[in-house]
Amino acid sequence: MTARAVGTRPVAGGDPPTLLCLRCGRCEAPTGYRVGCAACGGLLEPRYDLDRVRLGGPDEDPLRRFAGLLPVPAQALPTRHGLAATPLIRLDGAPYGVGTLLLKWEGGHPTGSTKDPMAVVALAHLYARGVREFAFSSTGNTTAAFARALPFWPDLAGHVFVPAGFPVPEHVPANLSVHLVPGDYNAAQDAAREFCAAHAVTAEGGFASVGRREGLKLAYLEALLAAPVPVSVVVQAISSGMGTLAARRAVFELTALGRLSAPVRVVAAQQERCAPMVAPFHAGCARLRPQDVVPRPSGLAVATLLGDPSASYPYVREALLATGGTLVGVPEADLRTARDELDGLGLDACFAAATALGAVRHLVAAGQAGPDDVVLVHLTGSRRSLAGRAETVRAGVPAGRTP
Repeated sequence: MTARAVGTRPVAGGDPPTLLCLRCGRCEAPTGYRVGCAACGGLLEPRYDLDRVRLGGPDEDPLRRFAGLLPVPAQALPTRHGLAATPLIRLDGAPYGVGTLLLKWEGGHPTGSTKDPMAVVALAHLYARGVREFAFSSTGNTTAAFARALPFWPDLAGHVFVPAGFPVPEHVPANLSVHLVPGDYNAAQDAAREFCAAHAVTAEGGFASVGRREGLKLAYLEALLAAPVPVSVVVQAISSGMGTLAARRAVFELTALGRLSAPVRVVAAQQERCAPMVAPFHAGCARLRPQDVVPRPSGLAVATLLGDPSASYPYVREALLATGGTLVGVPEADLRTARDELDGLGLDACFAAATALGAVRHLVAAGQAGPDDVVLVHLTGSRRSLAGRAETVRAGVPAGRTP
């Protein structure tokens, strides 16, 4: 099969990678569209032939620069995608009690969040694997990113299931149908699964999507290579935890390629009002317990309101433990303080981004980061993103500035 997309031409990249099950270790050929191991249903990760990978330079199109570390054939990647490398801001002078603080600001992407490159890679992966109709669920930013990117593939039809009360884009392309669902994000996930079963439509997979996680990896590849001093800790706010796995992947691959020389601890952060992973992680639990589930998720950071990440938690926990990282709960007051501080730097940031920055002081207070550390904070979104605009309405705060 030859994949086709509007505005595409061949770019550097190898053959489709083998898929490895993180649960049972089974290897699968990259044929068809897969979101789980055929033997045990476990999460699949691509394994690239790193001996053949050649990374491009920092001035290159990010999809071309890292094509050898993406799970799509070269001809599936659009060339006119409107994506570019995003800023890395350095703060010296022991900010927050660490030696150097690096802020990776993703708010400048077309729809205002890190979901834009994710969507392009995820849709390219779907199309290249023969999918022509799919369904997914979202609380906002992924909807916006998929809506922007879907016109690159005009014969690829999508259905998004959005929980009632969460935002939808003002402009939706003809090949994306929006379904509003009563309830929370878990209800939207259930509705998407039921729709797929009833209409023989492919389930895009969300957290289980290889394309999504590999697309999110791009920001970490960029930042770790651009860092003026070696990074020792990376921090990101999470809901399902795709970003945590993306960070671990970037660290693993760059280390194997000889581009990182020191260990990097991966840290995940959740707002305390919706932090279902924090307590079980610190209790040493391999699975989420019934008491950990948040039945009615609420909080300032709209983009991370997932109350029941039972399916993803074991993988997030394993990724954190493998790097010596941890999970941090951040109080609401610290979210507001962190976002005010980002405003002071001229950075337009949503509360999910503020959650990641707010976690740094807690790491320092717990002795898990200090003046010898270089901390990379992934600021995943802006106020102008769909989730950011919803936060503005709910919290009654003014719109941010874009540098």
